Amino acid sequence: MKPERAPPVDGTRPPHAVGVPFFPTAVDLGAAPPPPAHRPEPAQSVDRWDETDHTLRTPPRAVRPRDIEQVSELDDPSLYFNRELSWLDFNWRVLHQARDLRNPLLERVRFLAITQSNLDEFIRKRVGGLKRQEEAGVRELSPDGRTPEEQVDLIRRAIAEMLEGMSRTWNQHLVPALRREGIVIRGYDELEEEDREWLREFFRDQVYPILTPLAVDPGHPFPFISNQSLSLAIVLQNPRAGSSQFARVKVPVERGRWVRIPRTGAVVALEDLVARNIQEVFPGTRVLHCHPFRLIRSADLTRDDEEAEDLLQMISEELRERRFASVVHLEIGQGMPRHVMDLLRDELDLEEEDVHRHLDPGEL
Repeated sequence: MKPERAPPVDGTRPPHAVGVPFFPTAVDLGAAPPPPAHRPEPAQSVDRWDETDHTLRTPPRAVRPRDIEQVSELDDPSLYFNRELSWLDFNWRVLHQARDLRNPLLERVRFLAITQSNLDEFIRKRVGGLKRQEEAGVRELSPDGRTPEEQVDLIRRAIAEMLEGMSRTWNQHLVPALRREGIVIRGYDELEEEDREWLREFFRDQVYPILTPLAVDPGHPFPFISNQSLSLAIVLQNPRAGSSQFARVKVPVERGRWVRIPRTGAVVALEDLVARNIQEVFPGTRVLHCHPFRLIRSADLTRDDEEAEDLLQMISEELRERRFASVVHLEIGQGMPRHVMDLLRDELDLEEEDVHRHLDPGEL
């Protein structure tokens, strides 16, 4: 059988893997699919530059100018844009580079990864700082006349729009373009049985030995989850007792985010591979749900380095505190059931507005 990947247009050998930001793929084992109302619209490949397409020419804006009736002083808040939303507008311009077909393809993929990295840092520092002010009861207004609470509310909505834009950029712009260059990204369900069997052997030999499942029960509290790590939220059922149990498995992306199938050259996401073979990790139980999630912890720790007696010790303490800092943002798969989302939200002490569902690549 001939390989799936098409020959590169420039005659060069395509890379085996491409680094992209986190876009969770929901896996729901033994449960009904989500209602049609929650399914995204069919994918539409964007493969040419159209000067009349405003989505290619003009990125969205987080900042919305306010009406000004009469200004008497230069410190009038209506004269100023919000600093945090202005930064998000900058990140929209970075994402726009990933949509610009005039840029080289792998540079566009890189721009998408940069957008994700920028957004993560923004959430850690700026959102973390605003939430800290909110908890401390700070009422000082920003130059544009907004409280920390008002800014957090605006940022949440802007972040949700940006995450959706990133997911659409990956699915509608970059995945089809990569396929035309011979880099074929497949979902596990799209593979033939021969390729699935190879992946099962790869999972048993290379992935299974380094997985560390952590179950939650009366004797084992909810585990600590490191910042920006990719994890699977799993609901197990005891066949005899009928009771359910939550478990978490960290996806070992340190060894590579993508797995390339030798026979066809197709590429599969590591979290998809782990999720589809997760039953082997929990023998004797039934896996009801398996969905990816990722959290971001605050990095807003203010210290005065001029007053520190030991600068090295101060830096070490700050890094240790960052590791255990409060969670400010949670990303989950589109198909994650409500009760699983609520469990994560309660254990991580988050408001519902801090939880963001991605548009899953396999369903967009």
